[in-house]
Amino acid sequence: MRQEQRRAVYDLLYYAKMRRDTPRNLRTSVPLMRFFVTPRLIAIASPGWFLAFLHWWGPRMMWLNFRRWLRPRTRLNELCARLTGWRHV
Repeated sequence: MRQEQRRAVYDLLYYAKMRRDTPRNLRTSVPLMRFFVTPRLIAIASPGWFLAFLHWWGPRMMWLNFRRWLRPRTRLNELCARLTGWRHV
């Protein structure tokens, strides 16, 4: 996990260089700070066991969110079909 924290530090240095070297009219092409810097600060400040947990938790949460996204649509379609014969898209 030490390597990941070191990589996060270098990513932050790279982000600072990107912000410094990018002309003002092209700054919209640089990633937003909250999406680029925040995860790296968490990686630097958190202990190794927490990073291992996040690595395990991330793909699992994406799968659960996808399943949760599918579920209401099918239930709504079933309910609409049973009550009115109309299917919600």
